[in-house]
Amino acid sequence: MEHQRVEDSKGVWDTELGAEVERMAVTEQLKNEGVTPGQMHNFLSVVGPKVADKPEALSGRPMTDAKDGQSEYDARGAALAGPVQDLKKKIDGKSAPPLLKTEGSVLDSCVLADIKDQGASNAQMNEVLAGGQFMVPGRELAEDWASMPQSDTRRSSHHTPEGKSKYESGRGLAGTPEYQMDSRRHTGTSAPFMHHLLSGTVNEKGTQSVDEKTFFQLENTPWTEKADPESGLQSKEKPSKSEQAGHAWDAVQYFATGKSQNVGPYGYSKQTDPKAVDLPGKKVPHSAVVNDNYAE
Repeated sequence: MEHQRVEDSKGVWDTELGAEVERMAVTEQLKNEGVTPGQMHNFLSVVGPKVADKPEALSGRPMTDAKDGQSEYDARGAALAGPVQDLKKKIDGKSAPPLLKTEGSVLDSCVLADIKDQGASNAQMNEVLAGGQFMVPGRELAEDWASMPQSDTRRSSHHTPEGKSKYESGRGLAGTPEYQMDSRRHTGTSAPFMHHLLSGTVNEKGTQSVDEKTFFQLENTPWTEKADPESGLQSKEKPSKSEQAGHAWDAVQYFATGKSQNVGPYGYSKQTDPKAVDLPGKKVPHSAVVNDNYAE
């Protein structure tokens, strides 16, 4: 019977019960709660059964039990709140750091689950928390994170043409006239546990390849610059003074090591731009929950 409930809840998402625009609205609401595109399948297969008796919560159709004066958004949010927290518990796993379980947001858990899904080992997950840089094939992961409402376009000094990395940041497809080698349009995503996720896309230097990669690393201090996504220029909304001070101190530590160690939220890592670790990438979507993301 439980299996049938899972199939029923997933069916709500895929059939005529919810028009595409309505389902998109539900997706955006889940993203507002911190559920990344990469974890939507886990939400449906693991948590969906909990709202199978209320299909309008997933289909986007009017909520039949909305209270007087309660908006559709709030009524749907109330119906999804418990299941979203259950999703967090499932993907955290038993071995997750206590701080992630108690103080981490849904976004924290989903981003780390996304990384685990890319083939990261337990030891590599710990390296991620120490600030190590990693790469995965394609641009999908970068685009998924950039689509989150908690993310902003920001500038960074990573993977510039003159840097020691064998990659350089770009926008568009390499080898085409509109391609721009540019590291000003990276994505910054902040959350309580992971502090700040920096991500973007790169191509190998000196090639005309369109085989882009997503790079990412966790930084100790957020940098919410909110650069213009078209020009890459800094907007009027600058980082706070505390962010500027924290980022400056992180930079001092980075340069003090001869640029040989990144400063992460929970340690230091030698996996810098030139030594970024390649992960195999996500093979196929699966419904199994992500467990034991971290080494004991």
